[in-house]
Amino acid sequence: MLQHLSEKAGIHVTCHMLRRFYCMAMVDAGTEIDTVRRMVRHEHITTTFDCYVCADPRKMAQATDAIEDAIFGF
Repeated sequence: MLQHLSEKAGIHVTCHMLRRFYCMAMVDAGTEIDTVRRMVRHEHITTTFDCYVCADPRKMAQATDAIEDAIFGF
């Protein structure tokens, strides 16, 4: 079904991509990482971190800007 909908929409989507999106949405909403781990039924938190949670480039840019403001006073 997912493959059919993916083809119909003209985009490539896998179940793994949906799990990743789900995990990142929970992290972005402020859910504790251990809760995310339990929600996706991982035994080890390293699986959650290594495979499903990644740094958000927008947040990284905001953090960089905040550091530059603090250091250089822009």
